[in-house]
Amino acid sequence: MTAILIVVIAIIIISGKQAGQLPAYLSVVDKMTQNSAMIEHKFYSKPFRCSLTRPDSTWIPQFENDPDSSKLLEEQPFTLVSLLKWDKKELAARVELNLSRIPLSRTVEQVALMDFTKRTANYDNDKYEVIREVTQAGGVGIIGAYYVVDFSPETDKELPILVSMFFVRKEIVYNLICSATADSYDAYKTDFENILKNFAFY
Repeated sequence: MTAILIVVIAIIIISGKQAGQLPAYLSVVDKMTQNSAMIEHKFYSKPFRCSLTRPDSTWIPQFENDPDSSKLLEEQPFTLVSLLKWDKKELAARVELNLSRIPLSRTVEQVALMDFTKRTANYDNDKYEVIREVTQAGGVGIIGAYYVVDFSPETDKELPILVSMFFVRKEIVYNLICSATADSYDAYKTDFENILKNFAFY
Protein backbone atom coordinates (compact mmCIF):
# COMPACT_ATOMS: atom_id res chain seq x y z
CA MET A 1 0.00 0.00 0.00
CA THR A 2 1.09 3.51 -0.70
CA ALA A 3 1.78 5.59 2.37
CA ILE A 4 -0.42 8.69 2.67
CA LEU A 5 0.88 11.96 3.98
CA ILE A 6 -1.41 13.11 6.75
CA VAL A 7 -1.31 16.69 7.93
CA VAL A 8 -1.47 16.72 11.72
CA ILE A 9 -5.03 17.56 12.64
CA ALA A 10 -5.23 20.59 14.89
CA ILE A 11 -8.63 20.10 16.44
CA ILE A 12 -10.27 23.21 17.85
CA ILE A 13 -13.34 22.47 19.92
CA ILE A 14 -15.20 25.63 20.75
CA SER A 15 -16.96 26.06 24.04
CA GLY A 16 -19.80 28.37 23.11
CA LYS A 17 -19.59 30.46 26.27
CA GLN A 18 -15.79 30.81 26.10
CA ALA A 19 -15.86 31.80 22.44
CA GLY A 20 -18.71 34.22 22.88
CA GLN A 21 -20.82 32.19 20.46
CA LEU A 22 -23.49 30.83 22.79
CA PRO A 23 -26.01 33.68 22.26
CA ALA A 24 -25.66 33.37 18.48
CA TYR A 25 -26.13 29.62 18.64
CA LEU A 26 -29.19 29.87 20.88
CA SER A 27 -30.77 32.49 18.65
CA VAL A 28 -30.53 30.04 15.75
CA VAL A 29 -31.72 27.03 17.74
CA ASP A 30 -34.65 28.94 19.23
CA LYS A 31 -35.99 29.49 15.72
CA MET A 32 -35.72 25.82 14.77
CA THR A 33 -39.04 23.98 14.59
CA GLN A 34 -37.31 20.57 14.53
CA ASN A 35 -34.50 19.01 16.51
CA SER A 36 -32.09 18.92 13.55
CA ALA A 37 -31.63 21.44 10.78
CA MET A 38 -29.18 22.54 8.10
CA ILE A 39 -29.02 26.34 8.11
CA GLU A 40 -26.83 27.69 5.33
CA HIS A 41 -23.72 25.48 5.61
CA LYS A 42 -24.11 24.50 9.25
CA PHE A 43 -25.93 21.48 10.68
CA TYR A 44 -27.42 22.04 14.15
CA SER A 45 -28.64 19.45 16.63
CA LYS A 46 -30.85 20.88 19.36
CA PRO A 47 -30.96 17.86 21.73
CA PHE A 48 -27.24 17.04 21.38
CA ARG A 49 -26.07 20.68 21.38
CA CYS A 50 -23.53 20.44 18.60
CA SER A 51 -22.95 21.76 15.11
CA LEU A 52 -21.17 20.48 12.02
CA THR A 53 -20.12 22.76 9.18
CA ARG A 54 -19.91 21.60 5.58
CA PRO A 55 -17.21 23.29 3.46
CA ASP A 56 -19.58 24.14 0.59
CA SER A 57 -22.88 23.17 -1.03
CA THR A 58 -21.35 20.28 -3.00
CA TRP A 59 -21.33 18.27 0.24
CA ILE A 60 -24.85 16.82 0.40
CA PRO A 61 -26.32 16.44 3.92
CA GLN A 62 -28.46 13.52 5.07
CA PHE A 63 -30.17 13.55 8.47
CA GLU A 64 -33.45 13.00 10.28
CA ASN A 65 -35.31 16.12 11.32
CA ASP A 66 -36.28 14.57 14.64
CA PRO A 67 -33.86 11.78 15.51
CA ASP A 68 -34.96 9.30 18.13
CA SER A 69 -32.65 9.87 21.10
CA SER A 70 -33.67 6.49 22.53
CA LYS A 71 -31.36 4.97 19.92
CA LEU A 72 -28.53 5.86 22.30
CA LEU A 73 -29.68 2.97 24.45
CA GLU A 74 -29.03 0.51 21.63
CA GLU A 75 -25.75 -1.35 21.25
CA GLN A 76 -24.85 0.08 17.86
CA PRO A 77 -24.07 3.77 17.25
CA PHE A 78 -26.59 5.75 15.25
CA THR A 79 -25.81 8.35 12.61
CA LEU A 80 -26.93 11.86 13.49
CA VAL A 81 -25.85 13.40 10.17
CA SER A 82 -23.87 12.48 7.06
CA LEU A 83 -22.19 14.68 4.46
CA LEU A 84 -21.72 13.04 1.05
CA LYS A 85 -19.39 14.12 -1.74
CA TRP A 86 -20.15 12.74 -5.20
CA ASP A 87 -17.89 12.57 -8.26
CA LYS A 88 -20.43 12.24 -11.03
CA LYS A 89 -22.29 9.07 -10.00
CA GLU A 90 -19.58 7.69 -7.73
CA LEU A 91 -19.35 8.37 -3.99
CA ALA A 92 -15.92 9.94 -3.51
CA ALA A 93 -15.98 10.94 0.18
CA ARG A 94 -18.21 10.88 3.23
CA VAL A 95 -18.35 12.39 6.71
CA GLU A 96 -20.54 10.81 9.38
CA LEU A 97 -21.34 11.95 12.89
CA ASN A 98 -22.25 8.86 14.92
CA LEU A 99 -23.45 8.89 18.52
CA SER A 100 -23.41 6.17 21.17
CA ARG A 101 -23.31 5.70 24.92
CA ILE A 102 -19.81 5.69 26.38
CA PRO A 103 -18.71 2.30 27.75
CA LEU A 104 -18.48 2.38 31.52
CA SER A 105 -15.38 4.11 32.91
CA ARG A 106 -13.64 4.52 29.56
CA THR A 107 -11.46 7.46 28.54
CA VAL A 108 -11.78 8.91 25.05
CA GLU A 109 -8.46 7.27 24.08
CA GLN A 110 -9.77 3.89 25.26
CA VAL A 111 -12.97 4.39 23.26
CA ALA A 112 -10.94 5.18 20.14
CA LEU A 113 -8.68 2.16 20.68
CA MET A 114 -11.68 -0.14 21.17
CA ASP A 115 -13.19 1.13 17.93
CA PHE A 116 -9.90 0.73 16.04
CA THR A 117 -9.52 -2.85 17.31
CA LYS A 118 -13.08 -3.72 16.33
CA ARG A 119 -12.77 -2.11 12.89
CA THR A 120 -9.56 -3.92 11.97
CA ALA A 121 -10.29 -7.25 13.67
CA ASN A 122 -11.55 -9.01 10.53
CA TYR A 123 -8.57 -8.07 8.38
CA ASP A 124 -5.04 -9.47 8.18
CA ASN A 125 -2.28 -6.99 8.98
CA ASP A 126 -1.26 -6.75 5.32
CA LYS A 127 -4.76 -5.57 4.40
CA TYR A 128 -4.48 -2.21 6.11
CA GLU A 129 -1.87 0.37 7.00
CA VAL A 130 -2.03 2.42 10.19
CA ILE A 131 -1.21 5.96 9.15
CA ARG A 132 -1.79 7.40 12.59
CA GLU A 133 -2.20 5.37 15.75
CA VAL A 134 -4.72 6.47 18.36
CA THR A 135 -3.61 9.99 19.23
CA GLN A 136 -4.97 12.56 21.66
CA ALA A 137 -6.12 15.85 20.20
CA GLY A 138 -7.80 18.74 21.93
CA GLY A 139 -8.76 22.33 21.97
CA VAL A 140 -10.72 24.65 24.21
CA GLY A 141 -12.82 22.84 26.75
CA ILE A 142 -12.65 19.20 25.60
CA ILE A 143 -10.17 16.49 24.65
CA GLY A 144 -10.57 14.08 21.76
CA ALA A 145 -8.70 11.18 20.20
CA TYR A 146 -8.36 10.01 16.60
CA TYR A 147 -6.72 7.46 14.34
CA VAL A 148 -6.13 7.16 10.59
CA VAL A 149 -6.20 3.89 8.64
CA ASP A 150 -5.69 3.08 4.95
CA PHE A 151 -7.44 -0.17 4.04
CA SER A 152 -6.21 -2.13 1.04
CA PRO A 153 -8.26 -1.98 -2.17
CA GLU A 154 -8.56 -5.75 -1.77
CA THR A 155 -10.85 -5.28 1.24
CA ASP A 156 -14.57 -4.63 1.01
CA LYS A 157 -14.27 -0.97 1.97
CA GLU A 158 -16.09 1.37 -0.42
CA LEU A 159 -14.09 4.32 0.95
CA PRO A 160 -10.87 2.72 2.25
CA ILE A 161 -9.09 5.74 3.73
CA LEU A 162 -10.56 6.57 7.11
CA VAL A 163 -10.00 9.31 9.70
CA SER A 164 -11.96 8.56 12.86
CA MET A 165 -12.24 11.25 15.54
CA PHE A 166 -13.82 10.80 18.98
CA PHE A 167 -15.12 13.11 21.69
CA VAL A 168 -16.91 12.24 24.91
CA ARG A 169 -19.40 14.65 26.43
CA LYS A 170 -21.96 13.92 29.14
CA GLU A 171 -21.68 10.14 28.73
CA ILE A 172 -22.16 10.34 24.96
CA VAL A 173 -19.50 9.38 22.40
CA TYR A 174 -19.42 11.68 19.37
CA ASN A 175 -17.57 9.92 16.54
CA LEU A 176 -16.73 11.87 13.38
CA ILE A 177 -15.71 9.53 10.56
CA CYS A 178 -14.16 11.02 7.43
CA SER A 179 -13.60 8.52 4.62
CA ALA A 180 -12.52 8.71 0.99
CA THR A 181 -11.24 6.70 -1.92
CA ALA A 182 -7.50 6.50 -2.54
CA ASP A 183 -7.89 8.71 -5.60
CA SER A 184 -10.01 11.36 -3.89
CA TYR A 185 -8.37 11.65 -0.47
CA ASP A 186 -5.82 14.31 -1.41
CA ALA A 187 -8.55 16.39 -3.04
CA TYR A 188 -10.75 16.38 0.06
CA LYS A 189 -8.16 16.28 2.83
CA THR A 190 -8.47 20.02 3.46
CA ASP A 191 -12.26 19.69 3.58
CA PHE A 192 -11.91 16.94 6.19
CA GLU A 193 -9.60 19.05 8.31
CA ASN A 194 -11.97 22.03 8.17
CA ILE A 195 -14.97 19.89 9.08
CA LEU A 196 -13.13 18.47 12.09
CA LYS A 197 -11.79 21.84 13.22
CA ASN A 198 -15.20 23.51 12.96
CA PHE A 199 -17.15 20.84 14.80
CA ALA A 200 -18.47 22.56 17.92
CA PHE A 201 -20.31 21.90 21.15
CA TYR A 202 -22.54 24.48 22.84
